[in-house]
Amino acid sequence: MPLEIKNYNEMKTKQFILTVMVIVLAASVFATDKPKMNIIPLEDTKALVAASQATPSVNQISIVSEEGQMVYFKESKKEMEGYKQIFNLSLLSDGNYEVKLKTGTVTVKRGISIDQGIISVKPMETEYEPVFIFANNVLKVSYLNFEKEEVKIKVFNNEGLIYKSELGDNFALTQGYDFSKLEKGNYSVLLADNSHGYWFTVTK
Repeated sequence: MPLEIKNYNEMKTKQFILTVMVIVLAASVFATDKPKMNIIPLEDTKALVAASQATPSVNQISIVSEEGQMVYFKESKKEMEGYKQIFNLSLLSDGNYEVKLKTGTVTVKRGISIDQGIISVKPMETEYEPVFIFANNVLKVSYLNFEKEEVKIKVFNNEGLIYKSELGDNFALTQGYDFSKLEKGNYSVLLADNSHGYWFTVTK
């Protein structure tokens, strides 16, 4: 049975709900404590990675190659306000890598390149995850599309893809999906653009 989309534009009341959802999401995202990360190249192909944030949080630090291979990953065992670590990158092949620090729904990242022992560091970028809310058989999805890429959403059950839709390339994307006519069970929802993919599980 196809998934029905709840149309928030049918009534003025629902248009108001849509507007409120976008404003609340935008406010919460910009109010989120964005961590800061600095990478300082050292001698012997080493680099100091230092990060800080005002609110203590469990952090995940990772280094990923341009081929998508994770060469380092660590998650803090407790909430912390800062992170400092010297990495010996001499065992890595020359090429491009990305250092990522994830705290809550915010990820800051900096690209680095290694060329014959010389480390170059690119400016910091920030990535915000979408917000998924499932209640009363309706899944509400909100996403701040900073890169203005084309965003798609797909829904899967245990047999495969059952629904897909184009959300567009607007900055603030908000949509609702009515699951009331679907059978009880677990559904996997994928929101993706050209660079990122985010999964959410719906259980009804």
